[in-house]
Amino acid sequence: MKRFVFIIFTLFVMKSGFAGMVTKVVGEGSCAIIGITAKQARLTALQRARADAIEKASGIKVAANTIVTNGKLAVDLIKTFTSGYIVSEKKEWLPLGEYRSEESAVPIPEYRVRIEAEVMVPEKLVDVGLEAKLNKITFIKGDKAFIKIKARKDAQFAIFNLMANDKVVMLYPNTYHREKMLTKGEEFLFPEKGAIYDLEMSTFDGHSQDSEAFLIAATDDKTVNFNLLYGYAEELTFTEFYNKYSKIADKVQEVILPYQVFEK
Repeated sequence: MKRFVFIIFTLFVMKSGFAGMVTKVVGEGSCAIIGITAKQARLTALQRARADAIEKASGIKVAANTIVTNGKLAVDLIKTFTSGYIVSEKKEWLPLGEYRSEESAVPIPEYRVRIEAEVMVPEKLVDVGLEAKLNKITFIKGDKAFIKIKARKDAQFAIFNLMANDKVVMLYPNTYHREKMLTKGEEFLFPEKGAIYDLEMSTFDGHSQDSEAFLIAATDDKTVNFNLLYGYAEELTFTEFYNKYSKIADKVQEVILPYQVFEK
C-alpha cells in the first residue's frame, strides 16, 4: 500500500514574541500497531507528523523516511525536535488504514494523522560548546540513568524530559539545585553523586516499551531564566513546552538524548 504526502500550504510569517521565522506547514504521519499499544501507535503517528512538519519548515532531513513500526524509528523522530519548534498545531485524525509488509501479509491497523503546524526555526546566536552524554540508550525498567554535561564556556543550563505520554517536564533546575552553573571545561554529572534523588527509568503503565528523550539546554546569556519560564516537574503538553521554548531558542544551545525503556 502506497501513501502520498501533500503540502497543502507553506507560509512564512514573523510573529511577535518568537525568536525566529515561523512557518505554517502541513505534516502527515502514520504508525502501524506492531508490538505497541494503540495509544502508543497514535502518539508515534503524531510524532511522525511533527517530524514531517519540522523537516519541511527547516529544510533539514533528520527522521527516518520509512513507516514507523517500532521504537527505534520513534527514537529517530525525536532527534528531529531540535531542528525546529512546533509552537501550535491542529490535528486531524484520518480514517484508520492498513499496513502490509508484503502483499500476502495479514493487514495490520495503522493510525494516520495530519497536522497543520506553526514551526519556528531560530537563528542561533549562542554557542557555548555544549556536550551531553547518557550512560545508556537502552534501559530496562528499574535501571538508573546518568547524564554527563560540559561546555566550553561558563553557562547556566536546564534538563527537560520529553516523555512517552506526550508531556514535557523540567528536571533541572529543581528544588535542590537552583543556582548551579556549568563551569568552563568541567563535567557535571546529573544526578550528582550523593544526591537524595535519582533517575530511575520506567515505562508507563500498560506499555512494554517507551521511546523518550532528555533535552539539555545551556546558555551564557544572562537574560535567560529557565525558572521563570518553567516550573520544576510541571507537566506541559508538547506544544505548550515548545511555545515557551521558542521565546529563548535563539539564545540557547541544546542537545537531545533519545533513549528507549523496556518493561523487561
